[in-house]
Amino acid sequence: MAVEAKPLGLDGPAAHILMGVREDETIFPRAWAFERIGHQVRPFPTKHTNFPDASICAFDPKSGAWTREDGLTALVDHYALWAVKSWHRQEFGWWPGPQIGKCALYRRNEFDVREWCGCGSGIPYGFCHYQRDKQVPDELAQREFTALFGLDYQNRQTPTVIVEAARTRWKTLPALDSLIF
Repeated sequence: MAVEAKPLGLDGPAAHILMGVREDETIFPRAWAFERIGHQVRPFPTKHTNFPDASICAFDPKSGAWTREDGLTALVDHYALWAVKSWHRQEFGWWPGPQIGKCALYRRNEFDVREWCGCGSGIPYGFCHYQRDKQVPDELAQREFTALFGLDYQNRQTPTVIVEAARTRWKTLPALDSLIF
């Protein structure tokens, strides 16, 4: 499904979102967001996106932020809210709201000290894991990250089939099976 969301109003910026939702309830949806589609396609920045496919990281399945019972409209709303948070981060330098951070390297690269810590403590990162994360040597932090995600931190990229779909303004959508789930 491809949608255009204007969560800041009709005169505000648009988030162009491509969503893949499988019938298998054990597989959670994937979505990619673009600030511009067509010839000059521009994906949203990769911060707060999933590895390795740069899909929107809007919720952890265990968080209950969205369930299938909520429906597709609520899912689109949830992804649109992610876009607003991404714009906020671009404008003000920090992510508003909760986030998840499974290791030191990820938190050091993704979180600002003013943001909520990714451990679920409900306090700012600067007062929680920040000092501990700074003390983890880079090599050890990279090994921990690779063990969790199976790749290097820098290796996150929107799949070519998704970018090409955005270039055609969704006239050519990828087969659902070609998306990474």
